[in-house]
Amino acid sequence: MSTIAENLRTYVVASTSINGVIAGRMHVNAVPQTSEMPRIWLGRTAEVVPRDLSGGGGITNTRFDLECFALTPDACIDLADMVRARLDGFFGAMSTSQVKGCFVEDKSDDYIPKGVGSDEGVHLSALGLNLWHT
Repeated sequence: MSTIAENLRTYVVASTSINGVIAGRMHVNAVPQTSEMPRIWLGRTAEVVPRDLSGGGGITNTRFDLECFALTPDACIDLADMVRARLDGFFGAMSTSQVKGCFVEDKSDDYIPKGVGSDEGVHLSALGLNLWHT
């Protein structure tokens, strides 16, 4: 069974415009040392799974940090804009998950990147992602 992170990755990489830039380099949780730029890193920051007294669930709310990396500021901003356009406001099937709502939020200026060990020569545009799904 696929996880929501895997389904999200598959959905983003399925965009020909995004994949034309990153060539499949979208990593969940860990970035291989051999990964080149540009690339995207995705990490789950929180997940709330509702339960009722019968043990049943409802709509899960998962939050992700999504970081777009590139070697120039313009390339980084363009990649983040493509990702935002692909995800913000999306609802429907995302592989084996049903997305009820996907909302992209900007991160603050004091964001510390998690998907890279060093910021030397790398530009970052980080997005917060709020995903409601079953």
